[in-house]
Amino acid sequence: MSKYKVTLSVAVDGLPGMVTADVIASTPEQARDTLANDSRVGGTGFVVDRSDYTAEQIDD
Repeated sequence: MSKYKVTLSVAVDGLPGMVTADVIASTPEQARDTLANDSRVGGTGFVVDRSDYTAEQIDD
């Protein structure tokens, strides 16, 4: 498992934005999905664009 800094493109009420968090995962895609599925993101009315993301490995 590695630590990734993940940034996802989201929209709330039609307004664009970004969500960034540190996520521990096996792959960048898993890190993206973990953040996208987090109830604080996916469960709050955010529309997540899973194709527009970055995942930078930041292991110490």
